[in-house]
Amino acid sequence: MPTISFFLAQILGIYVILMGVSVLLRREELDKSFRKMFSSGGFTYYLGALVLLLGLFLVQIHNIWDGSWRVAVTVFAWMALLKGAAIILIPSDKLGKMMEGLMNANLFRILAFIIIAYGAYMAAYGFSLIP
Repeated sequence: MPTISFFLAQILGIYVILMGVSVLLRREELDKSFRKMFSSGGFTYYLGALVLLLGLFLVQIHNIWDGSWRVAVTVFAWMALLKGAAIILIPSDKLGKMMEGLMNANLFRILAFIIIAYGAYMAAYGFSLIP
């Protein structure tokens, strides 16, 4: 029976890989979506609340800082918590301006590859591909 760490690494690893690939394949579409999303303060707020709730849940069930691969899952949990908090606390117009800096094609591509590698790392340990 896998532990919660293995389960979360499997789920989150696959999720992060797919999100990274989608960033590579659909950059222009995502750029338009982000601009539209940040122009709607209400939607952005509710999205932030959901991400915050997910982050709080994950931190509560997986806050392991043992120096092993499990820390990657914990870091994801804390990133979700902090991202959700930032989205609900920072005004939408300022979030939109922050995102504009990330929309640079080269930076976007680099971040996508980092995201994919991070997901692959979690998935590899989650599915016990690395002993």
